[in-house]
Amino acid sequence: MLSQVLATPVMILIMENAALNAIRPFLDIGESAVGTAINARHLAATPVGYDARAEAEVIKVDGTRIEFKVSASDEMEEIGNGTHERTVINLHSFNGRLARKSKRQQRDLDSVRAPIISCPGPQPRTVQRRCSSCGMTGESILWTRAPALHLCFFMASAATPTTG
Repeated sequence: MLSQVLATPVMILIMENAALNAIRPFLDIGESAVGTAINARHLAATPVGYDARAEAEVIKVDGTRIEFKVSASDEMEEIGNGTHERTVINLHSFNGRLARKSKRQQRDLDSVRAPIISCPGPQPRTVQRRCSSCGMTGESILWTRAPALHLCFFMASAATPTTG
């Protein structure tokens, strides 16, 4: 049986979050940045109970495209590194395109005569949590019907001080 460790997608998520947090103070009102590329290596396993942190450094800006050098580490060593790219977007335009796309999808679904079968599998839910180790609070994604696996990961900036 494989030991419970920090999954590669979670490591990538904290790297992406560190990149967004690095540029957030420089975004104008009505702007955000979406991830468009990731190239990451997962170098070492992180066991349950260890803190994992990510850092991001801007290495290139080309118009609205921003490239980052990203890395992640746990309490003992570097666990991953790579590059990440984000593109600055106008939220009003982005949300408008997304709404039009959602309406089109609904029209397409309405035209289907066959019944749509939903997956009976676990559905994600977002909850507010407080880490019992460091006291940090924030949102985390939990999957129902899955064993609880505590990782101190709350979409927090790598520079956010913890209390406890």
